[in-house]
Amino acid sequence: MLTQGLVAVTHNGYTLVKAVCGCNGNSAEVLANLIRERHLFSIEEIYNAALAVEFGCPVCLAVFTKTEAMSAGREIPSRYWKEFDRPDFNPRWDIGKHENRAQLEQAGVMTD
Repeated sequence: MLTQGLVAVTHNGYTLVKAVCGCNGNSAEVLANLIRERHLFSIEEIYNAALAVEFGCPVCLAVFTKTEAMSAGREIPSRYWKEFDRPDFNPRWDIGKHENRAQLEQAGVMTD
């Protein structure tokens, strides 16, 4: 069974942050709810929250914005940013496939 997951945080249709994992993606909704309830925004906060709810693991988890990223010390492939603006696109696959996905709209977020 495939358990890749994708959580995208958006504002007015623009992707702000993505969290992707290759295992335990079935925790996507749990992570999205935690982000919403605790008003998490930084990649470090979301990365730590993802690990806390077992959305992925240190080997497969990546949390990133358009300009920065956090993973367990491994290099994140450039394709992660190629389709960043598509909140439904999982960059772990070149076709954007995902088994588990959650998207939440953040109200009142300032963007550049």
